[in-house]
Amino acid sequence: MSPARKNSDSLPNSVKIGAVVLVVCLGLYGCARKPADRVGDNSALETKVTKLEQDLRSSNNARDKARREVTSLETEVARLQLEANEKVVLAQEKVALLEKIKTIQSERDELHKMLVARTNERDDLRQQVAQRIVERDTLTGRVDKFRKGMQQLMAQDDNPASIIPTIPTSPTTPPNPAAVSAAPTLGGNS
Repeated sequence: MSPARKNSDSLPNSVKIGAVVLVVCLGLYGCARKPADRVGDNSALETKVTKLEQDLRSSNNARDKARREVTSLETEVARLQLEANEKVVLAQEKVALLEKIKTIQSERDELHKMLVARTNERDDLRQQVAQRIVERDTLTGRVDKFRKGMQQLMAQDDNPASIIPTIPTSPTTPPNPAAVSAAPTLGGNS
């Protein structure tokens, strides 16, 4: 024997023989054993497989249904977000319109106050104009009387014979008081 081969056989022969005997015994034991009830195990396994296949189908159906629901919910969420955005825009427009209405109402109130003030001024001016017309008419009447009185005085001044009363020749006739009182006065009463 060669020295290289002696180094590789480091295990004693008795261990080698024991290992071979053990393998042979296990082989004989496995061959001698009665086969297990494979038919019962197969039907139980087939039942389990069938049940698992049904569970798989139902879980796949549930998954597909859940996906459809998620898709419809996402669509609904998008629609609701659009509606919410539209409502926000409408609310902002409403606030702007309410502010505009308040502004217009305040302007209208100011214009109404101005209208009332102008109407009062107009009524006051009409009243003043009516007073001035009455004063004018009164002064015009006085001026007319004054003018007539002046015309009569001027006419009498042009005709001095009508101013001097005639002296009656007979002492028995008293002077006529109506002739003296018929003379115009300076106040304008005739």
